[in-house]
Amino acid sequence: MLRTILSRYLGCAPGEVEFSYGHHGKPALVQEGKDSLHFNLSHSQEIVLYGITTGREIGVDIERIREDIPVMQIAAHFFSSREYAALCALPAQARAAAFFACWTRKEAYAKAVGQGLSLQLGDFGAPVAPNEQPVVMRVTQGASDWSLHQFMPAPGHVAAVAAEGQYALQCFSLFTLSASGTRNAS
Repeated sequence: MLRTILSRYLGCAPGEVEFSYGHHGKPALVQEGKDSLHFNLSHSQEIVLYGITTGREIGVDIERIREDIPVMQIAAHFFSSREYAALCALPAQARAAAFFACWTRKEAYAKAVGQGLSLQLGDFGAPVAPNEQPVVMRVTQGASDWSLHQFMPAPGHVAAVAAEGQYALQCFSLFTLSASGTRNAS
């Protein structure tokens, strides 16, 4: 699917799309002269999120909001002290959604800068509350400002997009597959 989408931007056949990978595994295009096209992807269960930009780095993350994982333990290890305190201040029933809202923002940024989870997630802050958006984040690693947008692509899921500078976010749903493999337009 990614090759098909990118081939439409590049004006070539999907089989001609070639990838390279950064030091921490971030994919990029090999195509000569197409270095202004950037992309990123993430998936959670049956949902795939593709982010595509021109002239700016991008990172995306999507997660299913889960109540069955120890969000407070994970947050204590990976979140900044401000983020952890904000999460602790929330009612217990709101913490999972807030945790995943913050996590997707942090991971989208970490993927955008090409470091993924090798980046110390506690070294920079992202808003914790699910409804805090859009956000412009200034990070000391580099001179760029990063804008974060968050949305719910499906019930029980949260997604975030991080890209350099200000941008307009456009979302498109291509199609879904039912459990039987039947294609449903959306």
